[in-house]
Amino acid sequence: MLLNKIWVLQSQMTSYFLTQQKLISTVRDGAKVTKRCALPTTPHSQAERHETVSVQDETIMKETFTVLNPADAQHQIQALAAELLALITCEVSATNKPRSGTPTTRSSARESTSPAKRAQ
Repeated sequence: MLLNKIWVLQSQMTSYFLTQQKLISTVRDGAKVTKRCALPTTPHSQAERHETVSVQDETIMKETFTVLNPADAQHQIQALAAELLALITCEVSATNKPRSGTPTTRSSARESTSPAKRAQ
């Protein structure tokens, strides 16, 4: 459940606020490779400019964009990650604790585990 919440917030951060460069072309001249990239833009702005995006989808994206706050989203992601870490460390420490009241079947370091054999 926590991972799903983190995933939603992280995808919103990536789609609306983090810029990405798209590779336009690659030209090889012998051993030299020249790559041309477009100006960095967010996936949100790329989708807004695309001709196949419907008007309804554009309004949904604009409404979502006006509501989002990148600092608040980042703070929520960090809080959820800390909560997840605390949950994991509690489970790990609970599973590593020895059971009380049950006798151990392991021998100590000084104790022999095989019967003594006499040389004949």
